[in-house]
Amino acid sequence: MAVTYTWSIVDMERQITMGDKSDVITKISYQLDGKETLEGTAHIGSMSETVNVELGSQTFKAFSSVKEADAIQWVKDKLGADGIANSELNVSNQISESQTPITATGVSW
Repeated sequence: MAVTYTWSIVDMERQITMGDKSDVITKISYQLDGKETLEGTAHIGSMSETVNVELGSQTFKAFSSVKEADAIQWVKDKLGADGIANSELNVSNQISESQTPITATGVSW
């Protein structure tokens, strides 16, 4: 089975005023979760990060009108194809390690 990835927005930072605009989003904190089920066992991985976003050529959206899908798209636009692939690889590697651990913890007594 393949890894299923879920992108979500954890938080957003905004500047109250920026030029003639109000409630301008400047930072977006996101989380990427991955899950793969093998032989009835769910293996998961996760990462989170914050990206800076800037007013660009896109149509401006004030904080109150931004939907999570908008913010996820802005994160993906900022990361670009390589950044998205690297993020998914990070999560995928965590999942692979949970399927075949290379380290263990515990005490011997």
